[in-house]
Amino acid sequence: MFHWEIKDKVESLKREGKYDEAIKLLADCIDFTEQRAYSDGRTLYAWPYEQTAILFRKLKRHDDEVDVLERFIIKQSSFDNQFIKLSERLGKAYLLTRQAEKRTENGVQDLYHLNDQVPVHSRDKFKRRGLVVDVETTGLSARDELIEFGAVLFLVMSGRWGKREEGVIIRGR
Repeated sequence: MFHWEIKDKVESLKREGKYDEAIKLLADCIDFTEQRAYSDGRTLYAWPYEQTAILFRKLKRHDDEVDVLERFIIKQSSFDNQFIKLSERLGKAYLLTRQAEKRTENGVQDLYHLNDQVPVHSRDKFKRRGLVVDVETTGLSARDELIEFGAVLFLVMSGRWGKREEGVIIRGR
């Protein structure tokens, strides 16, 4: 089911204190959203993940909050404002579950995951991988012959972005 089909129902259930029912509806919406995103090549819509995380925090189910936020972060393909917002919420959830702590190294404060002993944004599960493939053919007939094939597998090593102009600092997240 689409998020707009359940939005009013979820808000009503939240007002009535029926959090478990709202979570169930949201879980179904998340499953549908992911199936649709993968079949249509779309990015994930953040609303059901965010609402589920809000309810889990309200119920003090912080481990479940971490799980749903990690699920979104791992599966989301774009670094949009919703991605940033839910990444920041995940950092707070890590602190609540004592999975991370704030550290200052070289004058820069960052959130470190305690199990992995690395900044949260550098954890293996959050590293983005990509593959670029280039194929050249003769192009002379319907039965083209392959003359060149190239592939590059890459790994995005950092969560840093920004517009690079003179005087503009690129900051990590």
